[in-house]
Amino acid sequence: MGLRVVFHPGPSFDDYTIHLVNALAQYDTLTVGLALDHGQIARFHDVLDTRVHLLPYRRPRRRHVWGVYEMQRLARAIRRFQAHIFHYQGFGLWESVLVRFLRGVTVVNTVHDPVNHIDYRTWLNETLLRDAVRTAHGWVVHSRGMALLLQQEHPTVVPEWVCIHPFGPFTYYRQRLSTPPPEEREILFFGRPRRNKGIDVLLQAFIQVAPHLPGWQLVLAGHGEIPKEARPFYQHLKREGRLRHIKAFLPDAEVARVFRRAAFVVLPYRHGTQSGILAVAAALERAVLATPVGALPEFVQHGREVFFVPPEDGPALAAGLRTLAQNPALRQRLAAQLARTARRAWTWSRAARALVGFYTRLLTGADTSPISDPTIDSRPPTNAT
Repeated sequence: MGLRVVFHPGPSFDDYTIHLVNALAQYDTLTVGLALDHGQIARFHDVLDTRVHLLPYRRPRRRHVWGVYEMQRLARAIRRFQAHIFHYQGFGLWESVLVRFLRGVTVVNTVHDPVNHIDYRTWLNETLLRDAVRTAHGWVVHSRGMALLLQQEHPTVVPEWVCIHPFGPFTYYRQRLSTPPPEEREILFFGRPRRNKGIDVLLQAFIQVAPHLPGWQLVLAGHGEIPKEARPFYQHLKREGRLRHIKAFLPDAEVARVFRRAAFVVLPYRHGTQSGILAVAAALERAVLATPVGALPEFVQHGREVFFVPPEDGPALAAGLRTLAQNPALRQRLAAQLARTARRAWTWSRAARALVGFYTRLLTGADTSPISDPTIDSRPPTNAT
């Protein structure tokens, strides 16, 4: 029958999971199932490998008491699939309920964030993260630094049952782009404008540099309230006509267009682990200005794939914004090298190969060291807590 694995994206990791199951579907020795919300099936139906078996369900919100019954129903579907492994992403209230209905199935959890972001550290989120790690039999992280942090923060983790693979590029968005739009004088911040992402530092830095960049505009694309400390800078830039905030939900094709219109993407994070935004920028060949937090320094180098500035350093960020805006040759070089590195070193096929070996060892109980990619160095994570 071969090895049978069911994936579950968890909250917010649909893009990552789609790329990974497509890569794993190439293995004849593996039968891949995907538990996917009905709405996301409509989104991904034309890019999902036909060899992936769909297990549709309705994803409940935390407040939906009917979620208990939906998790029971999904658990029955996973057992009917005869899954050896249930592999889910991150953590969530209903995911914690679901794994308790899956007795006899080996559980693997991809811990994208071994510690919660600074503005996600509520009692409930901390409890759910600990529970997701504790109830798993094996764990996946995206860098050696994150593996060390996982073991440091969660003593129940067994180092031998940790698999490490890079966070691959989200080439899915490139497929959604029919005709690339011309580059504009736009600097893109994509995602929720949360405090951990340094939105206040970015807005203040852009105010400083705006007089030197006539015609340039900062574009924020993402839902969510602007943090209190950032609102004065936000209002100032809006009054000056130097800020465009896209609050509406963007279909995938429009996400791709927003990225391609931007001269470069900025990730001014004060805290983080890795970045799906970097994965999109790599796929769409956009230059990136970032801070070296979490696992990012393990994958990219300053002046080679990205332009790094220290976190929470407004003057340095302002200087970086000005440097990239005024140097198109530098932007082009960074974008090209980021895309090249992603194609060669962060491949989903490499991630799939590591996982297939990991699943086999996990089920057989064979002794093994953490599986890792030799292209990833062993430096500890930067600013991870």
